[in-house]
Amino acid sequence: MNIENIVPRLKRKLLEVPYDFFWFCKNLIKSIINYESSYDKQVLKLKEIHRGKKAILLGNGPSVSYEDLEKFDGYIIFACNRIHLAYEHTSFRPDFVLTSDEQVIDDFSKDITKNNKGIAKTIFVSKKFNVLSDFWFMLKKGNPFEFRVNVSKGLQSGGGTLISAVQLGYYMGINEFYLYGVDHSFKFNSESKGTSSASGEGNHFLKNYRAGKSWQAPTLDVVEDAFKKSDEFLRSKNGFIKNATRGGKLEVLERIDVNEIV
Repeated sequence: MNIENIVPRLKRKLLEVPYDFFWFCKNLIKSIINYESSYDKQVLKLKEIHRGKKAILLGNGPSVSYEDLEKFDGYIIFACNRIHLAYEHTSFRPDFVLTSDEQVIDDFSKDITKNNKGIAKTIFVSKKFNVLSDFWFMLKKGNPFEFRVNVSKGLQSGGGTLISAVQLGYYMGINEFYLYGVDHSFKFNSESKGTSSASGEGNHFLKNYRAGKSWQAPTLDVVEDAFKKSDEFLRSKNGFIKNATRGGKLEVLERIDVNEIV
């Protein structure tokens, strides 16, 4: 890694220090005096609200078809990032729209919240608090991946937004998840602009998904590990994550034909 890459990454880490310190102090105070903040009360509104239901974890890969989306009735739908670009083409609407991608939040947070208002609850998982979304969770980075049960202390991204969605869904009382539209394969041009490292389109079923902006290159091995460990955790609780994507290259999860679940 050359100096041009190191400097912006170091700058970003330094900017995260105040948020990490605040989070540490909050949790310390809570543990000492059993203090329940307004944030904790907000998070509790989500606890067990969908107990016993099943969920679709919707990726935005090229394999997604609008016909499939129209059939996902009866499921709690966790979509991600710029799914609202599909709304003009379909009557499908998700229940929750999440992103744990700091670059997406920086570039499109206003766009995401505006276009999902009155449609889906928006949830940002980030180091930086964001007042635009309906819910905000602290982004916990770390290796190896750890499935977070106490979501009030943060969610671990595992390299992908849908990893955070699994943890949050479990907190809501869901333990059976079907992955759809996660092709797990990307084509991009390598770049070096701040913390972004890639550019290009064609990796999603939605047109102009990146809007010409640079983005963070995926870490597919990290995502695979997080999905595998999340599935192992859920199976220990009589649940699972099954991959209903049409094709794609994610093979660490049990496969199921999407026609069996719609």
